[in-house]
Amino acid sequence: MSLTSLGIGQAAADTAAAAPPVWQSLLERARELWNQPTPYSDQLKLLAVMLLLWLLLRRSQARRPGAEDLRGRATDVLKDRLARGEINRETYEKIRAELDSGSRKR
Repeated sequence: MSLTSLGIGQAAADTAAAAPPVWQSLLERARELWNQPTPYSDQLKLLAVMLLLWLLLRRSQARRPGAEDLRGRATDVLKDRLARGEINRETYEKIRAELDSGSRKR
C-alpha cells in the first residue's frame, strides 16, 4: 500500500521517499558534532570514550553472577540431592562445610 493510494498527495509521497531514515540523520549529526573543533575537544572526546567504556564494563559485570550467587545455587542443589536421597547426611555436611570454608577464604 503506497501513500498515494491512501489519498496523500504525490508531493508528500516524494518527500517521504526522499527523507533518510531517522537513525541516519542522527548518526550524521553526531558525526558532525564529533568532528567540529571546539576548545578542549580532544579531552571531551577522550572523556566520552572513557564514559562509554565504563558503562559497557559495568553493564557486563551486572549480568555476571557473583560468587555468592553461585555458592547459594550450589547449596540449593546440595539440599535437593539430600532430599532425593542421592547423598547421605554425612556427605551433605562434608560438602556444606567445604562450601562454607570457601566463602570465608575470599
